[in-house]
Amino acid sequence: MNIVCLKNTESEGLGLISNWVRANGHHALEIACYDYAPLPTIGSFDLLVVCGGPMGVNDIDEHPWLVREKAFIREGIEAGKIILGICLGAQLIAHILGAEVKKSPNIEIGWMPVTQRPSNSLEGPFVHLPMTFDVLHWHGDMFDLPKGAKLLASSEGCHNQAFIYGSRIVGLQFHIELTEQSIEELSRSWLPDPNKYIQSREDICAFEERLAGMEDVMNRIMDEIETMSSRSLPLKR
Repeated sequence: MNIVCLKNTESEGLGLISNWVRANGHHALEIACYDYAPLPTIGSFDLLVVCGGPMGVNDIDEHPWLVREKAFIREGIEAGKIILGICLGAQLIAHILGAEVKKSPNIEIGWMPVTQRPSNSLEGPFVHLPMTFDVLHWHGDMFDLPKGAKLLASSEGCHNQAFIYGSRIVGLQFHIELTEQSIEELSRSWLPDPNKYIQSREDICAFEERLAGMEDVMNRIMDEIETMSSRSLPLKR
C-alpha cells in the first residue's frame, strides 16, 4: 500500500505510524505542505493521512498553503480514496465536508480516555479496541459531525472525538501517532495552565506504558483502515 502523509508542521507527521508502515511492508511519503512541497497525483497512493498542527482550518491568511492542501484533500475525497485525518487533519476533512469547526468546550491536553459509541462496537476502525481506551489529546478546536457521518467516540471534555464518513474516511480529534520527541516539543510550544482537562508537562511527558499503549491502539486502528478498500461501500452524500 502506498501512503501519502500531509504535514502541517515539522513536528507532526506519521510518527508512530511509521513503525506500522515498515512492519506491514508498505511505503509512505511525507509531504511538508507548509513548505509548498510538490503534491503527488491522486492516482499514485492508496491511503492519505492528514496530520495535525497548531493552526485553524480558516487561518489561510497566516498559512496560505492551506488553500492548496484543502483542494488536494477534496480531490482525494471525490476520488474515493481512503483518508485518515488526525486532530487538525480531522477538522480539515470535516470542514471540507461542510461541517463547522469551532472552539472546543474544553481545551484537552494530556493522556485521557475516549469511549466508543455502543452502536460501533461491532464495526469500524475501533472494532478490536475496548469500549474505552486511552489516547493523547492536544487540541483547542473541535469539529461538528459532517452530514452523513457517523460518530465513533466521545470524551468527557469533547463530545465529537472520532467519525467515519462513508466507509473510507476516518477523522480522529485525538492523537495516535505522536512520538516521545514530538510530545516533548509540543509541551514546550503550547501548554496552558493545568486544569481538569489539561495535564502538567510532567504528567504528559511521563510516557512509560502510555506511549506503548497508544501504539497498540494505533496498530489496531491502522489494521482496520488497511482493510477498508476490500469492504468499502459508496460514499453517502
